[in-house]
Amino acid sequence: MKKFLRRGVVTVGLVFLLMVLIVGGRTVLGGSAQLEPSTVDLPKVRDGFDKRLARAIRFKTTSDGSLEKMNLEEFDAFHAWLEKTYPKVHSTLTRDEVKPCSVAYAWKGSDPNLPPALLLSHIDVVPVEEHAIEQWTQPPFKGAIKDGYIWGRGALDDKFGVIGILEATETLIEAGVQPKRSHVFAFGCDEEVGGNLGAKRIAERFRKDNTNFAYIIDEGHIIGKGLFPGTTAPIAFIGLAEKGFLTVQLTATQEGGHSSMPPQETAVGILTRAVSEVERNQMPANLNEPTQAMFQHIAPEVGFPNSMVFSNLWLFKPVVLGMLTAKPTTNAGVRTTTAPTILRAGVQDNVLPKKAEAKINFRIAPGDTVEEVVSHVSDVIDDERVKVEFDPEGFHSNPSNISSPESDSYRSLAKTIRGVFGKETIVVPALTVGGTDARHYQTLSENVYRFAPLELGPGDPARIHGVDERISVDNYRKVIRFYMALLVAE
Repeated sequence: MKKFLRRGVVTVGLVFLLMVLIVGGRTVLGGSAQLEPSTVDLPKVRDGFDKRLARAIRFKTTSDGSLEKMNLEEFDAFHAWLEKTYPKVHSTLTRDEVKPCSVAYAWKGSDPNLPPALLLSHIDVVPVEEHAIEQWTQPPFKGAIKDGYIWGRGALDDKFGVIGILEATETLIEAGVQPKRSHVFAFGCDEEVGGNLGAKRIAERFRKDNTNFAYIIDEGHIIGKGLFPGTTAPIAFIGLAEKGFLTVQLTATQEGGHSSMPPQETAVGILTRAVSEVERNQMPANLNEPTQAMFQHIAPEVGFPNSMVFSNLWLFKPVVLGMLTAKPTTNAGVRTTTAPTILRAGVQDNVLPKKAEAKINFRIAPGDTVEEVVSHVSDVIDDERVKVEFDPEGFHSNPSNISSPESDSYRSLAKTIRGVFGKETIVVPALTVGGTDARHYQTLSENVYRFAPLELGPGDPARIHGVDERISVDNYRKVIRFYMALLVAE
């Protein structure tokens, strides 16, 4: 018996020692994935760059789910202003108008053997709620420049991208610079409501012409500090993929009547319990491929013990998932999220509604599908009185394809980021949890990345679609330099 116990103790000890060696080896031997910053001489950013973005903000190019509610005159005026403000762009590049309010530009490179690259941005902005206007430090469509910032709707999402790309192009043309690679710029006018009028139509033209791109870059992640334990360095996240989108409608039906004589369960009660069940029983969390790549790239850059944990997800996955799922911001990166957004029932407080409806929005993580989400919801509710459906004609999408963090295009983008924003900037892959126009173009390139050259501090992300949207003049200057560097990159 003692001999058996000794063998057991020795076996456990050896297993423990082996695990220590594996964990330690993976931690120590994991070399940095950070690339040398690009070094390229760029022309000086033109004077008045901040004033031109401020002027662009004054155009109220708000999008709406209904074309009839969009003020197309504002979009027309904006396009006319672009033509006047960037004359060299419009005399050098080919301009393709995509009705009713979008546009694409093509800049021919000096090497016809290189496949073109596609840069995306969008002209439209979200509306400003009337009751919130008084909360703004500067009026949302004034385009004020004050205290070192350019203020207004679109400063962060996403006119800075449209104007930054054109500003960079105008500057390079003035300096006599022509990129080796041809570039296409596609600016949709309804990204905020799905992109069916803009990005979808532009992408269809490219597909019809059998155009394929070396890489595609759209808005997405940003540069921030203090986002990972173990480092205070700025971190730039490049989205390798974006989550899918689905809204499921639940409908509960029951006999109506007078509220003084309610049945044991009303339509409202049945519905709210169903919503609660779906919210309590969410789809499982998992370390999807882009999120695992993020930890692999950040592990060598953070101190012990974080590097040990991030380098050995095979062992510490439950710990990491527990940490990530504890916060809404990080939970979104590891699971299909569940968000009840709309409830409808009843017309009067003394009348029992015969029907109650709810809408639940899901952002679908890689590994899950639209069909699996609907099946999950039905299984969780398990009540024949509740109808579960989604509009097959409405907007929904599975998660996008996942691009590689090892491609030449990714490496070029990472080098450009570090060249413009400093070699102390850590570049890591990530999963984009929101939706972008890039999903409409994903069949046109194997390399689709989502990155916005924005340096945001604590509280700044809330300004996107929120109150006091603004970009610092210094950051916007770097935006222009970033696009110049990207355009001339090999």
